[in-house]
Amino acid sequence: MAAGELVLSPIAHTHPIAVRCELPRGWEFWDRYDRDLLAKADKVIVAMMAGWQESVGVQAEIAIAKQLGLPIEYLAVDDLIEG
Repeated sequence: MAAGELVLSPIAHTHPIAVRCELPRGWEFWDRYDRDLLAKADKVIVAMMAGWQESVGVQAEIAIAKQLGLPIEYLAVDDLIEG
């Protein structure tokens, strides 16, 4: 965002809503929402934070991006911090 990119992070934008409204946290609930978001995306950037490889949601989003033919970029945590 600091570089002028338009960013929508499914987890950052939906987790506070899930907590506040006591919605389910599992991928099964958010699958449809993420698919709709990704269908409108130009690319997917995967923030390689702790646990990203084990995350069911992140791995599903990568698979969906591949199905949609979206470019996928991987961003190291150090790149996020150093900006």
